Amino acid sequence: QQKPAIPQTYAAALLEAGRLALEVEKQAEQLAIAAPKVKIVDEYMNREALQNATQVAQTFKMSAVKMNRVLDEIGGIYNKSVKRGRAFCQSFIDNGYGKMIQNEIGYPQAMFTTSGIVELTRIMHSEGVI
Repeated sequence: QQKPAIPQTYAAALLEAGRLALEVEKQAEQLAIAAPKVKIVDEYMNREALQNATQVAQTFKMSAVKMNRVLDEIGGIYNKSVKRGRAFCQSFIDNGYGKMIQNEIGYPQAMFTTSGIVELTRIMHSEGVI
């Protein structure tokens, strides 16, 4: 990008104004093209559909047991101080990646949000698992 110089003549000022107007039009066109994609991603990220580990692991073409072992090795997802069952770390919940709910039987269950699934996908890719 060029830093705009102060035009010294009327013609130079008109040329500079025309150049700036073209830049604004290009940016508006790029935003218009990206708007549907952004809307889809926003709608996906704001959904309140929760999925358990089995459902999430199926998207990665692996079992929940294998996925949980990988997540245990990576760390930062499940709280290691909880011995029975799986519970998310508080930071994972605070970031909006997961929720702890009570299932039908009355036990706590770790459920992933759509943002959490996106974050798990990013983690799995960065670790070379998928």
